[in-house]
Amino acid sequence: MRTQNKHRIVQAVGSNSRPPLHRSYGSAARRFQFDTCYSLALFGLGRARSNVHPTNNQVLPDIHALLPGVWTATFVQPLTPAAMPSAAITEHMPSRAVAVFDLLHDYSRRLEWDTLLREARFTRGNTAAGVGATTLCVGKPLFGIIGIETSYLTFNRGVIAAVDMINHPPFFETFAASIRHKDTGEGSSVTYRFNFRARPRLLRWLLEPIMLVVLRHETRQRLRALSRFLAATPK
Repeated sequence: MRTQNKHRIVQAVGSNSRPPLHRSYGSAARRFQFDTCYSLALFGLGRARSNVHPTNNQVLPDIHALLPGVWTATFVQPLTPAAMPSAAITEHMPSRAVAVFDLLHDYSRRLEWDTLLREARFTRGNTAAGVGATTLCVGKPLFGIIGIETSYLTFNRGVIAAVDMINHPPFFETFAASIRHKDTGEGSSVTYRFNFRARPRLLRWLLEPIMLVVLRHETRQRLRALSRFLAATPK
């Protein structure tokens, strides 16, 4: 009876289904995770044989439908190329867009309001913000060992600035961000957007969710610190 049930399970899943998944699944670490999930799922189907009685005209349920939601999110979705982690954070500012823009890109004053940095300066001979200018920002304790050097790709005073990472700090394969300003009835709004890719590649599945949470939190704290500084600065 056990042999017959095992034979039915293999037929239901499909003998040709695993190789394509292995070829598209990517890293060895993720293949190991998928194999673990696959084996446990088959084990679960075997344990549930008393509740499932397929006939010659009946097929066992799709294996993915039997996996809990968290397992599906962890093991099934990575079979397709993962989207690059990204976020957008908007904060109200008590000053007009041009004033906020100028302060934000004045690296001689950056540490006056940015409570999350221990170092902020221009690099490679640059002395002012603009397209092609490069800067270095080094964070405080949590990411203190990481210094991200960026180059300005866009610089439209009072409207938008965009940067792209040009060095190779730990944990970051890529990083890019933009800051858009918009005047409102009572001051202005700032929207900071970023995206990144973690390294090493084998650990992206672990690093990227953690890094996304930390970066989103740090960005929100940084913009709030900027808003508080502007509110306390005499006009």
